[in-house]
Amino acid sequence: MESDNQKNEPLSRRQALKRVGGGAAGLALAGVLTPLLRFFAFPIEKDPTPSSDTLLSAGPVARFPEGKPVKVVLKGQRIDGWTRESDVKVGSVWVTRRGNSFDVFSSICPHLGCAVNAEKDGFHCPCHGSFFKENGERLLSQNGSNPSPRDLDSLEWKEEQSTLFIAYKRYKLGRDSKEEI
Repeated sequence: MESDNQKNEPLSRRQALKRVGGGAAGLALAGVLTPLLRFFAFPIEKDPTPSSDTLLSAGPVARFPEGKPVKVVLKGQRIDGWTRESDVKVGSVWVTRRGNSFDVFSSICPHLGCAVNAEKDGFHCPCHGSFFKENGERLLSQNGSNPSPRDLDSLEWKEEQSTLFIAYKRYKLGRDSKEEI
């Protein structure tokens, strides 16, 4: 504990240099640690899959016959930690051509995330028996049930220079409404 005499005494040159040196060392340490912490936190704050507004090529429009669902594996770039990989599977979708328009649905069942298969009159999830019409609408069984809480998740698309591009998004499972992850 300092006495009253020590409080009023001026700092010695040595004490002043210690305080200035300590402050400078603290600033230098903060200057080094801040970018280092951001470097290690990068994988936590960055989603490794392309963002929802990134358009991924699904291939030439001629690839899609009229009225027949085609499963497409979308590939893009993934930044995982400090590694950048190209041509990595991001997800898969079902694409059905309807004249000059397309129906594009995620191949993930909104119930629990199983892969949805195309059948002659719609889509079916083999895991828990969810059924969907060709337009992605949830189809109730004869007893009025369907484990899926919502329709298939439709995705935005764009046609440019005879190529179909899709904005791939992922949605939370088991929810009545589409909530992007």
